[in-house]
Amino acid sequence: MQLVVKEPVGPVAAFTPWNFPLNQAVRKVSAALCTGRSVILKGPEDTPASCADLIRALLDAGVPGDVLGLVYGDPGEISPTSSSTRLAER
Repeated sequence: MQLVVKEPVGPVAAFTPWNFPLNQAVRKVSAALCTGRSVILKGPEDTPASCADLIRALLDAGVPGDVLGLVYGDPGEISPTSSSTRLAER
């Protein structure tokens, strides 16, 4: 007998570009949430409101606040920090 057990691996670090920021954020966040993973979304510094509005809408819809995170900043500073943690080990 074969058994497949699907379990969340860990949090998703989702980086979104400045062009089509809402489209890319929705694709990444929805896929992560549908598979039971938490999300840390890095919004684009050129268009910050779109990702903030998405997170606000998800929280208003009942998504628990401890599974969503939103960060902004210089990608060169954020990328090494997130890749050096246990987030990137899986």
